[in-house]
Amino acid sequence: MIIATGVISMIQECSVERNSQNKQLNVTYSQGFPLCAYYNDMDRFVAKQVPWHWHEELELIYVVQGEVLVRVYQNEIILKQGDGLWINAAVLHQIEKIKQPAILYSFVFSHRFVSADEQSVFETKYMVPLLHAQTIPYVIFDHQNEEQVNQAKGIYEAYLICQEEAYGYEFVLREKITTILLYVLRHHPMTTSCESHMEDQEVLRLKLMMSYLKQHYMEALRLKDLALHANISEREVLRCFQEHLKESPMQVLMKYRIMKACEMLGTSEESISEIAGICGFCDASYFAKQFKRMLSMSPRAYRNMMK
Repeated sequence: MIIATGVISMIQECSVERNSQNKQLNVTYSQGFPLCAYYNDMDRFVAKQVPWHWHEELELIYVVQGEVLVRVYQNEIILKQGDGLWINAAVLHQIEKIKQPAILYSFVFSHRFVSADEQSVFETKYMVPLLHAQTIPYVIFDHQNEEQVNQAKGIYEAYLICQEEAYGYEFVLREKITTILLYVLRHHPMTTSCESHMEDQEVLRLKLMMSYLKQHYMEALRLKDLALHANISEREVLRCFQEHLKESPMQVLMKYRIMKACEMLGTSEESISEIAGICGFCDASYFAKQFKRMLSMSPRAYRNMMK
C-alpha cells in the first residue's frame, strides 16, 4: 500500500521501492490536512499492478496516460486516458496496467477532509451516509460523457493545484474535491440504512484472511492457516479468493512477498539471500526465479537500478 512521508503538500511517488502499497495499514497524513496526492507509474509496481487492498479513506484516480483495468470486488472497469474514478471507503480494489505507459494521478483522503468536525452537517447529513452506502462502491467519470468529463478534469486540476502549491491552495483543493463528492451524492442516490449498512459477510471474511496473510507473509503459510483463521474449510478459502479476487491465496501471497522484497532491495543493505529468507522464501534460487518472472529482471539488477 502507500506510505506518505509526512510532507503532505508535496506529491508522493507511489513506487514499491519506497513504500509498501499496503493502503489499509499505511496511509498516513497530517490531522490538519488529511489528504495525500500520488504520482503512479504502473511500471514501477510488482507485476505492473497495485495489488488487492482496501482502506478507510476515499480515493480518486485520474488516468494521465495509457489504460488500466480496475477491479472492484467482482466488477472490472477499463479506464482510458482522461477517465476518472471515485472509490468509496473500505472497498476492495486492484489496479492493473493494460497499455504502456500507464500513468495515474490519485488522491487518498479522509472524509474529514470535507466534513472537518464530526458534529457538522457535512459529516452527519452527507459523508457518514456515503461511507456506509454499500450500493455505491465506486463511480466512473467517463471523459467522453459531457457531464462526467468535468469531474474527471476536476481530479486532474486538483493534482495540478498540489504541484503548484500557490498561496491558499488548500482552500482551492478542498473545493475541487468537495465538488466531485457532491456530484457523486447528487447522481447516485443512497439506499436506506436498513438495506445497505451491513457489508457482505463473505467480503469481511476475505478481508480478515488478507490481513492475516499480510501480517504473516514471512512465515511458511499454508492454506490450512487461512482456513483456521477464518473458521471455514480450505475449499471455501479457495472459492472465496477465486470468486472475489480471481486469484488464489498463494498468488496473492507471492505478489506481496515480492513487493516486500522490492522495498528491502531498494532501502536495505541485507544480502539477496537474507532478503529472500525475511520475505518468506526458503530457497534463494526460487526467490530469484519468481522475482524475475514478475519484474522481468533479477533481484540484483533491480537493486542496482535503485542505487
